[in-house]
Amino acid sequence: MIRYLYILLISLTFNNCYAQTRAYVWNITGAQVKESPTNHSKTIKQLKFGDFVNRSHFTSSTTVTKSTQSPLGNYPIESQWTMVEVGEQIGFIFEPNISNDKVPMSEESGMKKIDYKELLGDKLNDTILIETKIIDNREFKIETEIEYYVNGSYEYTAFDGCFDHIHKFTNIEFNKALLIAMSMYSSNLNGDIYTPEFSEEQDGVIMFWGIEATVQVVITRIKNGWKIYSYDCT
Repeated sequence: MIRYLYILLISLTFNNCYAQTRAYVWNITGAQVKESPTNHSKTIKQLKFGDFVNRSHFTSSTTVTKSTQSPLGNYPIESQWTMVEVGEQIGFIFEPNISNDKVPMSEESGMKKIDYKELLGDKLNDTILIETKIIDNREFKIETEIEYYVNGSYEYTAFDGCFDHIHKFTNIEFNKALLIAMSMYSSNLNGDIYTPEFSEEQDGVIMFWGIEATVQVVITRIKNGWKIYSYDCT
């Protein structure tokens, strides 16, 4: 009996450690495992959105070396490479592409995306904010619908054929905010995935050109998280 419990304890410990080493690809365009921690080294394996790899037990830190890469939208990110195991090989993956958290996935128009609604959590309440704005010497009543969730909020404003969308996510790091934004406003055309392209960054406000009806996508830091703003016009 004691021997059985000992074996069970070892098994549970091993399984827990094994599960903790998994890193999931949050980048909807996938991620490459490189032979060495550089952008231009040989690709060992091409991972798809939602795939996972195991972080290597040979390193206690994700920090191998730092470099700059543009994983999505051509926005240059300086970050670390992580050592991972691919079969019997050791490779390196750019850290912002992955997370220890399993990626929540949904399907939109036949395309797999990050399920950001699951990240927002349960809905708490909603309200309508009515504001008066003067445009071209004319007074307009503008309504904004606001929904509050456990992990953020969503605001929607419609005016003169254009629509503002504001998603606020609390308790997430920047790389996830970027990946969520790119997932939200991506498009699949004949099997090719297109995401908003980086435009400029001013005072911490990161701007992207949108695609299709989306004119612009903007990412801004807020207290305890990040705000993703976009507007589109019909």
